[in-house]
Amino acid sequence: WYEDQLYHLTRDEKEMSNLASSPEHESKLREMQQQLTSVLKTFEQRPYGEFVQGGNATGPGQVEQQFEWVRQLKVRGKKVTVPPELEGLNTQKKSLKNN
Repeated sequence: WYEDQLYHLTRDEKEMSNLASSPEHESKLREMQQQLTSVLKTFEQRPYGEFVQGGNATGPGQVEQQFEWVRQLKVRGKKVTVPPELEGLNTQKKSLKNN
């Protein structure tokens, strides 16, 4: 699991207080994780491989790298700016796959 988020939406509509690390809410968080895993296992191709391996899921470590790349993007409204160090990354990955 990645950074979990759990909010009491009635009391915290703006999701400002993450309850995921609260011992008081630990059992609820585990219950919700188990429910999510059960649902994801029903997808034959396993597109959410960071949770359930198999199918066409990404391999170990790939999701973390992808998240890191996304964190580096600059998003302002509908405009997305790719930092120079990430430009050409998609082209590099395609050429690696073809070799």
